[in-house]
Parts: sequence; structure tokens; C-alpha cells
Amino acid sequence: MEKYSKKLFIEILALLILVNLAIIFFAKNLDENNEYLTYHIKADTALTLETYYADTDKFSQSDVSLYNMEESEATATFQIPAGASYLRIDLGTRPAEIVISDIAIEFSRKTFTADLSVWERSIEAQQGIEKIEFSPEGIYITTNHEDPYILCNMDDTGVNESIAEAGLQKQQYTRIFICILLDVIVLLVFF
Repeated sequence: MEKYSKKLFIEILALLILVNLAIIFFAKNLDENNEYLTYHIKADTALTLETYYADTDKFSQSDVSLYNMEESEATATFQIPAGASYLRIDLGTRPAEIVISDIAIEFSRKTFTADLSVWERSIEAQQGIEKIEFSPEGIYITTNHEDPYILCNMDDTGVNESIAEAGLQKQQYTRIFICILLDVIVLLVFF
């Protein structure tokens, strides 16, 4: 290798190392930051379900995800921002007998669940709920009022903590992949 080529190679290598370190340590989130709340629901009538999300227990009409049940049994899926601290699950607008089961949150193709007893402890408030019972098969709810809902503190479930760890790991893998791809492209172009 000629002296000029060695010098160019060393300069490009030093630049690549700096760019790689900048990507690994300083790059912002490189992908979508949404998660998906899903649960199986049975009701004695079809319902319009809403899930509000926020970092506090104050909600905005713009921070909501909707699901219209076409039949009395469905698996409802709601897109929410990753790490939302509070969820308000609205259960229709009329009295109903409801069973919710198989509650899960999916983030980055990983599914996170919490035992129903954990969900029970996470409920901070409710409205329009005549009766709520927790069993291993699901959450049995009887609503008696317009706009019934349950308010859950997601930080109490431990799910947000698991999602945060998975998000950090995914970010690191994405950054490393980008660095390797950049290195290969630069080396192919210049050498």
C-alpha cells in the first residue's frame, strides 16, 4: 500500500470510529415508539371501546385509541405511545356485563403480560362500574352508567419497566447495525 493510501485509510478509519461512537451514544430514537394494548373482551352487547393514555391521570380527547366491537366477543387492540403511565379504559356508553381477559402489551415484537392480580392493584379509579371481580379467567365487570371506565396506573404493573429495557436493547442493536452498514459502504466506496 502506498504512503498516500495508508494515510487516507487511517483518516477514513478515524472518521468512521468517531461517527460510529456518535451514532451509538448520541443518536435519538431511530424507530417508532408505539406499543399495542390488546385484550380479549366478551360482553352481552357490542360496545365502542376507548383507551385514553397519558403520563398523568389527566387525559385529553386527542390522546385516545378507539375500537368498535362488531359482535359481543372480540380481541381489541389499541395503539398507544410506549411508556404511557396511565390508561383509562372506557367500556362503552351503556350498561353491560363484560369479561376482560388475556391482557397484553406488545412492543417491538415482544409481548409483555402481567398477572391479573397486578392489574387489580393498578386500578386507581373507576366510574360507572357496579361490580368488578378478578379471577384467574378474567376480570368480570358490570357497568351501570354512561361512560363507565377504569383508570390504571401502568407503572404499578411493571410492564413499562420491561418495555423500557426492551426499547433500550432494540435501540442499541439498531445503532450497531447502522454503524456496521455505514462502515461496509464507506470501505466499499473508498477501497
